[in-house]
Amino acid sequence: MSNSTSCPYPPGGGVTCEDYQIAYCIIEKSEVNGGCYSSGDEDTPDEIKAEKFLAWIASEVTKDYSAEIYRQMKKIIKEQRYKSSDGEFEMHFSLPSRSRL
Repeated sequence: MSNSTSCPYPPGGGVTCEDYQIAYCIIEKSEVNGGCYSSGDEDTPDEIKAEKFLAWIASEVTKDYSAEIYRQMKKIIKEQRYKSSDGEFEMHFSLPSRSRL
């Protein structure tokens, strides 16, 4: 079994990960970055995994949008996507298949 997400278009494409990982695809200033994120073991609650993932994005991937990401965290987790207010950063992700947030 696997977990996958699609990349925003353009350029499109997708990322496929192991079923326990968060699949993500980011477009920032026309550059694509995708991958698989492991945020804890199988016993870690899914909401905690999602919050750890977004904290990692906000602190390690893009500090420019960290305030927006933290402010909208619940909405981003629910929709599994985020687009910055200036349109320069867009992210799609897919929580592990057993997640039902």
